[in-house]
This record gives sequence, C-alpha cells and structure tokens, in this order.
Amino acid sequence: MKRLLFLLVLIPSLVHAQHYTRREIRESADTILQNVLGNRLFEACTYTHKGYYNYLDSTGKSHYAMVDKHKKTKGTIQSIIMTYNFNYNYSKCAAYNNITGVIHLQMNNELGMVLSPDISFIPSFVIDNTGCRLATKEEGIELAYKNGFKASKKGPVAMIDYDKTTKQFTWNIANRIQKDSTLQKKYIVQTIRINAGTQKVVSYTKAPKAAKPQY
Repeated sequence: MKRLLFLLVLIPSLVHAQHYTRREIRESADTILQNVLGNRLFEACTYTHKGYYNYLDSTGKSHYAMVDKHKKTKGTIQSIIMTYNFNYNYSKCAAYNNITGVIHLQMNNELGMVLSPDISFIPSFVIDNTGCRLATKEEGIELAYKNGFKASKKGPVAMIDYDKTTKQFTWNIANRIQKDSTLQKKYIVQTIRINAGTQKVVSYTKAPKAAKPQY
C-alpha cells in the first residue's frame, strides 16, 4: 500500500520533469506563433537563439538556464521563454511600411502556450492586410508648413512614431532656422508633431539649438 501511494505521488513529478531538446521546443514554439500570426506574418519572424527556461532541481531550488542547442533541458520545467525578431515590409501603407519588434513567447512544461504573446506593436491594418489612412511623409511636411512651420535652407527631418498603447501615429518634423536677433544663440530648432491619422497638430515648439560641448 505504501509503495502504491509513493508511485502515485512520484508519477506526476516524472511527467513534469520531462526533458526537451531545443529542436523540440523550437518546433512547438514555431507552430504556436504561426497559429497566432498566420503564415504571412510568421514568415517575418526570425528566432533569435535566445531561449530561456526556469526549472526546479531535485531539492526544489529554482534556476534559469538557456535553451542549449546541444543539451536537453534540466530539472522540472516551470516555464520557457522563446524570443523572435519581427521585421516586415508592408507595401500597403506608404506612411508606415517597416514594422519591427520583438516577440516573447511563454510556454509551459508541456510546450503549450501560457499567454498569447504581445504583438501590439503590429498595427491592426497590417494584421488585417488592408491599406492605411495615414498622411505620408510628404503630406506631413506640407501640413507642417500650412500650420506655421518655417522653411530653412535644409529640408526638415521627418519621422513617424506609432504608440502601441493609444494606437496613434504621429509625424515628428524638425529643422533648424536662423533667429532674427543676433544676440546669443544664432539658431533655434523648431519641432512640430502632427497626428498622421487626423492630420491635426499635436504640438509646435521652438528652442535654442544646443551648444556644442567644450572639451
């Protein structure tokens, strides 16, 4: 009877102590991520070779280890994290066509997904494979001039930013213009931020150009 009770306690521990090769973990992770993203977006993912897992040793002490190419996992696995780089050239949106980010996939000791990975850096129109209604770089600069942005000898620098929390796209446009006064700093930097979706000005600021450091 005592032996039977011992085996009943031991069997679940043996199941959870199953060891995996990196190939086995990678195959499961790839399948999960492919199901989450679909074939089109999954092709833009590259495994970073940075896989880590948390396990308990025979004394119950917790450890972290890298998913090694040549060794099986150790101990009783608690969780596994596999990391992928995402780099996608999206041709249906001229304003925001280079989508990059990092995806962390958390798995359990049976190589199943624990939580759906955070892919909020991928805009919804990319996931839906549709066009976008965003002002292009050229349109953003034109809007800037229409809203008081002053021209300079050199063309402005324009960069678009995506806030994955608010789901808003913003053009950040800046250049250096000469001051009317000859006192102190000769140039100032003007920066205008325009919502690429609503095409409304978010902010417009002017500040003296920072002095070069003295060594």
